[in-house]
Amino acid sequence: MEIRALPTPLDNQSNMDLRIGYLLKNLTEDEFKHKLQRREKERNKKLEYREVLDMYVNVMQDLFQELEGTKNYKKFLEEEKRVRSYTDNGVISINDKYDSKLRQISAMF
Repeated sequence: MEIRALPTPLDNQSNMDLRIGYLLKNLTEDEFKHKLQRREKERNKKLEYREVLDMYVNVMQDLFQELEGTKNYKKFLEEEKRVRSYTDNGVISINDKYDSKLRQISAMF
């Protein structure tokens, strides 16, 4: 999954197509509500994934900058493993919450 493809909290989701369909009587009120709820649930799930993955990217950037200055590879690998484990736990939690299947982050080194 690409982080860029995930929504941000600032994205405006107007659901204009659903509103128009409802006003034109192409959707019943129940269909309108159901589709709106599904979209909102999907958006919330993607926002949660984005938060976890953004955290991983930001922390890894910091670790790489620290590695560049210290050249302490052992510490870097230990920290990367801890950050990856924390991130994977976050992904697993979201997967369980939404019954999803986003893969965990594989070991890089």
